[in-house]
Amino acid sequence: TEGKNIKAGDSEHRWKSAESKDDIIDLTTHFGRKEFAVAYAYAEIEMPESTSVLMGIGSDDGVKIWLNGTVVHDNWVGRPVEKDSDLVQMELLKGTNRLLLKVQNGRADWGFVCRRLAPQNLADKLVAASASGDLEKIKLLLTRGVSANTTNKYGFTPLNAARTHGYSNAVELLLTKGADP
Repeated sequence: TEGKNIKAGDSEHRWKSAESKDDIIDLTTHFGRKEFAVAYAYAEIEMPESTSVLMGIGSDDGVKIWLNGTVVHDNWVGRPVEKDSDLVQMELLKGTNRLLLKVQNGRADWGFVCRRLAPQNLADKLVAASASGDLEKIKLLLTRGVSANTTNKYGFTPLNAARTHGYSNAVELLLTKGADP
């Protein structure tokens, strides 16, 4: 779709390719400093079969995501872009899946990241969620098949992290989900 024109209201815009050396797309590099601006990113994902995936989303600032024409995530916040700030479960269909992101910038720099989380990323996320007592993230990750006995890149388990930081409710949840005491 690069170079293809698209009309939005009374304005016409052109799709442009954006590349990055890491996972974060820095929109300031591509469009300059724009305050109170919006950019859209589009990708097509080919899948050999239907599957459910957990995506890590980061944005500076707000973000809205459509998958195959349906809104799957909406988070209008002011924040710097960080990998995996939001965890979003997406149901990818067999064949071509169309992913559209709207990234809104308030002031200063802006950018985004949207990536499928690898097993080690998921393990690291579960340990971090346990260390902060984030029960909703812990539940989400456990339902996505992350083991309650996984370890992060430093060898800590979710149970170690929850106990170290004093989150007894997270400890109880992990133990009910099979964490090795």
